[in-house]
Formats: sequence, C-alpha cells, structure tokens
Amino acid sequence: MPQSPAAALPVVETFHSLQGEGLHAGRSAFFIRLGFGPTVPGARQLVNHGHVTVNNRVVDIPSFQCRAGDVVAIRERKCSKTLAEANMAFPGLANIPPHLEFDKAKMTAKVGGRIEREWVALEINELLVVEFYSRKV
Repeated sequence: MPQSPAAALPVVETFHSLQGEGLHAGRSAFFIRLGFGPTVPGARQLVNHGHVTVNNRVVDIPSFQCRAGDVVAIRERKCSKTLAEANMAFPGLANIPPHLEFDKAKMTAKVGGRIEREWVALEINELLVVEFYSRKV
C-alpha cells in the first residue's frame, strides 16, 4: 500500500519533532512551543540538564521521542521551576499546537495525538524530498 510523502519520510521541524507517525515528538520542540525554552539551544540545554520529565521520569536526551498520551513536565525542583518561569515571561516562539494540552499552572503538557502539517514551521516541498530519496534506492 503506497504511503503519502509525509508518512514515508521524516520531516524535521527543529530536530526530530515529526517522525514517521507525525507526532510533534522532540521534547526540545515541545519546550519552545510551550515557552519553557527561548531558543533551540536553550530548550536543548533545559532537557540536557534534567529539568524536564516524561511520564514522571527524568529523561535528559533532547531527541527522546514522545508518543500520544505522554505527559511532559518541568521537574518539581525549585531551580527547574524558576528557570521555566523566567523563560515563560518572554515566550518568543510559543504558540501551542492543538495536539498539546498545556496546563500553565502545573507546567505540564499532554500529547494528544498527531500534529497537523501546517504546524510544522518549515517550507518543504515533500515531493522533492521523495524524488531525492527515490534516486538513492
């Protein structure tokens, strides 16, 4: 059964934010969208330094892939909360996609499902990507 170009190849928003199934899955991308990280490097650092959790488990790998139903949160530590609150004061690229359920008071977000193509912040011609990779096979 042929797949659509978007389903056949991963499309990357910042790094690993859409993968195969189309989830906005890279935690660094989450934290930029939620306002916890001001930039891509800032969001990666937030994750690398262990300030975030997925399903109440600390994960310090920025490319960690989240699935539908996962709860992503800022750790329950004073320094983690303070850092996130400071970044939220100047949200920058923060615009929450409809597939994320965000609780600002608890600093948590639940992944609801697939991201829609228009929320990916890149101008990509998927047909050119498919054409390029079809030559490699």
